Amino acid sequence: MGVVNSKENVDVAVSKGCAKGSPREDHPDGSTASECSADSPASSFCGDILASIPNYAQIRATVEAMKREWGYEEDCVVDGPDSKDKDNSDHWVPRNPRMNRLTGVHPFNSEAPLAMLRSHGFLTPTTYHVIRNHGKVPRLTWEDHVIEINGLVDRPMKLSMAELVSKFPLTTLPVTINCAGNRRKEQNLIKKGMGFDWGAGAVSTHIWTGVLVRDLLRHVGIKSAEEGALWVDFFGPEGEVPNGDTVYGASHHRHVMLDPTRPVMLAFLNNGELLHPDHGFPVRLLIPGYIGGRMIKWLTRITVSREESDTFYNKFDNRVFPPHIVSKDVATREAIWMDPLYRIDDRNLQCVCWNPDHSAKVSTAQAAGESFRLEGYAYNGAGRPVHRIEVTLNGGRNWRMATIQRFEKPSEFGRCWCWVFWHLDVPVMDLASTSEICCRAWDDSQNHMQSLPTWNLMGMMNNPWFRIKVQRVPGEEAIWFEHPTRVEPTPSTYWTDAQAMHLVDGTVASPGWAERMHAEYSAAHAPREKDDDKPDASYAWEVEAAFKLRGVSTEKKIREARALETVTVSMLEANAANNWVAIHGLVYDCTAYLPEHPGGAAIIVPLNGKDASEEFEEAGHTMLSRKEVDRLVLKGVLEGFEAKIANLQKLGWLPEDGIPTTEQLAAAQALASGSAPRSAKQAAPVTRSDGRAVTLVDHTQKVKLTLAKRVQLSHNVVRYTFALPSAEHVLGLPIGQHVHLSTMMANPRTGGEKKYVSRAYTPVSNDADVGVVELVIKTYYKEQHPRFPDGGWLSQHLDAMQAGDTLDFKGPTGKIIYEGGGVFSIKGSQRKYKRVGCIAGGSGIAPCYQLMKYVQQQSEPLDVSLLFANVSTDDILLKEELDILSEKGMRVSYTVDKLRDGEEWNGHVGFISEQMVREALPPAADDTIVLVCGPPVMIERCVQPICDKLGHTLVEF
Repeated sequence: MGVVNSKENVDVAVSKGCAKGSPREDHPDGSTASECSADSPASSFCGDILASIPNYAQIRATVEAMKREWGYEEDCVVDGPDSKDKDNSDHWVPRNPRMNRLTGVHPFNSEAPLAMLRSHGFLTPTTYHVIRNHGKVPRLTWEDHVIEINGLVDRPMKLSMAELVSKFPLTTLPVTINCAGNRRKEQNLIKKGMGFDWGAGAVSTHIWTGVLVRDLLRHVGIKSAEEGALWVDFFGPEGEVPNGDTVYGASHHRHVMLDPTRPVMLAFLNNGELLHPDHGFPVRLLIPGYIGGRMIKWLTRITVSREESDTFYNKFDNRVFPPHIVSKDVATREAIWMDPLYRIDDRNLQCVCWNPDHSAKVSTAQAAGESFRLEGYAYNGAGRPVHRIEVTLNGGRNWRMATIQRFEKPSEFGRCWCWVFWHLDVPVMDLASTSEICCRAWDDSQNHMQSLPTWNLMGMMNNPWFRIKVQRVPGEEAIWFEHPTRVEPTPSTYWTDAQAMHLVDGTVASPGWAERMHAEYSAAHAPREKDDDKPDASYAWEVEAAFKLRGVSTEKKIREARALETVTVSMLEANAANNWVAIHGLVYDCTAYLPEHPGGAAIIVPLNGKDASEEFEEAGHTMLSRKEVDRLVLKGVLEGFEAKIANLQKLGWLPEDGIPTTEQLAAAQALASGSAPRSAKQAAPVTRSDGRAVTLVDHTQKVKLTLAKRVQLSHNVVRYTFALPSAEHVLGLPIGQHVHLSTMMANPRTGGEKKYVSRAYTPVSNDADVGVVELVIKTYYKEQHPRFPDGGWLSQHLDAMQAGDTLDFKGPTGKIIYEGGGVFSIKGSQRKYKRVGCIAGGSGIAPCYQLMKYVQQQSEPLDVSLLFANVSTDDILLKEELDILSEKGMRVSYTVDKLRDGEEWNGHVGFISEQMVREALPPAADDTIVLVCGPPVMIERCVQPICDKLGHTLVEF
């Protein structure tokens, strides 16, 4: 296989009238002369086929004139199959190895790098056109292929390719095709849906030639709508796809197929050449303005019918469901697969910025007065033109109008079937002073792209503003640009002379800001875990009195309908040794889960034989998470809850049949009664051997503490001092553990009904501090972050507290305890270490500082070092305290993402790197451990891979 960048080779292929990969002469493997193959040079036989097409010379001249007008030049001719296909059924199909394969080797689903699409302009070379295959490529021949037309027509018939191209007038025009999954990867990072990842390159434009479907239907005598001829069904060959009856089919409305304003065609030429095998040789359906998935390739049959076809992909593909449809089972249960309200036909409005490219770097040194050209593409469906393109550099407060470059001329009916390009010249210093570039498109009805994504199960039609992050290059007067996602397996190397590439650590390109910030991105936009199980205020129709929830959770195994055994309180208590726990009225046996709990069995065992509903509401830290609880063995319903469950079923808040899930019970009780968790309990008094009274006696019980003092450390950081029950009390929190602060509060942004909120924090004080507990907490204010408009609920509640106010504390919790003498207990297992490396991000410094402070105070035989990452120097918490520890001999290293102009700094700049870890922390060894606390994305995408590579044992606080 080879890729030839040669004008001479292009001319040879064109002069013989055959696309690489079009029909060839007789082949050694037994294929006929007209099979689509790639095992031999272009032959005169291709020219014979093209010569048999009436007026082909005129068609060719028209196509060449269009190419010249639009500046098209083929610069890449594929002269054989890709070696990746040598062992599969597509081994004979010529393919460009530069295409990004999105589903492994087979089937072939691919898009070109955005930089390549941009470089080729309005018309896309055949080898760079987006391809969506569900299975193997059928190996068809021109002379043997037949299209059958039947159903509600007066003259059913079969047409050969020769008859098709000679009996009807031919139409040639440019049409853009896109996959409905274009930009799907952005949605899959929110919550994985049914489809594979597409980047922003699932779109291409060719010049297509074919027979208008309306001419064909009139020729066979399509019956009237009154006679039932309402649908036109198109089918590919048998064996094309793995599902259903192995036939890929699509049904289309009669009025669309006969619409004189939409040139629906059976296409057999693209860019003036016979169709490439991947594009449907010898003939395919083409519907301008529609998504590609509704156009049948390798067309074999057309049936006019009263009802839509029941082929698998016509029923179960190309749908946009509301966010509460979180699985195929839910969609089936709600019987919406065949609901036309959710089917996709016309594509939607889309706009993408492809210059700057992902990871492109631009110097800002001496850039005053210089401009940078932003460029991109846009398209729309139904033939509606793209009306305008706008760009914002400040999150949508102001918009700049881009210049649109239109290539095709609107049809006589004012319709446009192709993408447009756009550009906007922006001062480099404007880019250097922003953090994000956003673009959006408008159509002529003043519809525009939404600012944020709306998740849907199939990941279709994703078209929020396209956002490119602007990042600073550490140590340079330069910026680099980060697209939301990247599907290239390796960084693109197609750059203009004005751009260089920024590589993280000098070796790899960023995966994209949405993937790098996966956890935050998902939390901001994902549908709730159980939207299929309970009424959702986002959908008014679901909370009507007549509405009844159907079925149960599809995130968990559907339970068999059977009677629930009643468990009395005495039975629950008697089975404490069997690990029975009650949660929202349901009783579970937790035995199988004890070894899996991240905090160890010791967290759950004290709850055995009790009602642990409140602990469940603090899921993930003290008890069971909502995802885990339904894996436990259900023993029955707690006495007194039977009538409550029956009433909730009667009201429609619970399924009428089957056993409800714990999540359903929790939600249903809250919805029906507005009930809140029980009030704080009083802890039983306990005194240590040194005479100090302990505040946190039982981690299942709350203690109400009073705020004694607050000190404002910065505009958004406060040191809170809470008084313990007496001046002789200690908190009783082991080093490495944390406490939960909780309260009932309303949404800080919208107000409304109060809800129970609990968050985990690590104090900066320890049990050497008698009578008080101190916490340093950063406040995350509302409406400060576009993805988190509510801000941090509990941190804002704390910020509003004044001396004398009270708050509930509960603990200790956590999986790490420092026992002293270098001994750590991690999930109940003890081990001694000589050296500890701590890595902290932002407010994750608290447990690291707690450990370091204690080790220094007690002169512990433990070598502790710290690498602390922050966005800027202003964000560094506990800086003075850490500097004091550093002066006393502890190794403290800092890194920040960015510096202010002219700011002096002797620490690192940039994301945590392998080199930073090597310099700041001790080398990996059996007596060394690395402890980390910070944002999940920092740990998962950065710290974990680095520590794995260096051989460190890594444990999260």
